[in-house]
Amino acid sequence: MRHLFKNFTENIESNIILTAAELRGWEVSVLLNGTTPLSEIRKNELVYRVLGGRFSVNSSISTSISNNKFLTQSLLEKAHVYGTNAKLYSISELSDQECQALLEKFSKLVVKPVDQNNGVGITVGLIDLASIKRAINKVSELGSKQVLIEQHIDTISEYRIILWKGEIIDVLHRIPAFVVGDGVSTIQQLIEQKNAYRFENFGTVFEPIIIDEDLSMLLAGTGNSLDSVLPENGYLSVKNTCNLSQGGEVKRIDPLSVHPDYRDIFKRIYEKTWLNYCGADLITPDIHAAPIPGKSAINELNGGPGITLAFYDDVATNRMYFGMFQLLAKMESDPVQVFGAGGI
Repeated sequence: MRHLFKNFTENIESNIILTAAELRGWEVSVLLNGTTPLSEIRKNELVYRVLGGRFSVNSSISTSISNNKFLTQSLLEKAHVYGTNAKLYSISELSDQECQALLEKFSKLVVKPVDQNNGVGITVGLIDLASIKRAINKVSELGSKQVLIEQHIDTISEYRIILWKGEIIDVLHRIPAFVVGDGVSTIQQLIEQKNAYRFENFGTVFEPIIIDEDLSMLLAGTGNSLDSVLPENGYLSVKNTCNLSQGGEVKRIDPLSVHPDYRDIFKRIYEKTWLNYCGADLITPDIHAAPIPGKSAINELNGGPGITLAFYDDVATNRMYFGMFQLLAKMESDPVQVFGAGGI
């Protein structure tokens, strides 16, 4: 396995942060080790703490907003940002008639838990009542009493935009987990080969592609199964969502190429949420062109965006710590108050 970072702690994301900080001349210290360690980085009078892979830069209120998908969508609506028409429902009181009415209004739906991250419990592309009820039951099994139902916007391209005080510092094109055929191997063998390659080269930095019911249903919709053999160079997505935690991948694009309208949108998001450090998930046909109503939307905000998402492209392009260096430079030149008043 390639040596990707120093083992300061037991947590991968902390190790990525601390290694990058040390390389940029920060003083690094581990205050408490463990699977969710507490660390500190210092440069001159500037101090930031790191809990797991999360920085001490957002208030508890701002973080709570980003962790609640309904609050996020409500604030985006107030900021006149294209959203997904999300509505919050009590699972015990949600009727088949209401679900059917939503289908008739939007044709295709997404069902989400209101307070989970990393794609947990999300089902997309729902077009009939039976599939909606199964998706709601999946959310209920997570222990949630509420469910978020929103308009499905066909994902032509999905991006994670890394923001510092509303300013774009990194743009990551998110790609659902996929395999490429060789004309011989089955889809299951291709998945297993890809998982083995990732583990052998990168350890547990990148999550494996999990073979589950959702994957099998997706394959069935394309006329394939796990035993199907893809033609040589045949490309096939095996997940509906773009999450790295489900085996997805990323590719970095130039922030300067993003259409100016999105820059205005991200400024408004910052004004409404006060999220100093934020990951905005954007669905759009073309990030280089102006947003299109009904086809472009911010579907989530993350007040503690995972470090490994940007790190994936760093490793793939052999530009180690490029993403973290961009962030740390912004944290140095435009710092936030990390201790004291305001619940930071």
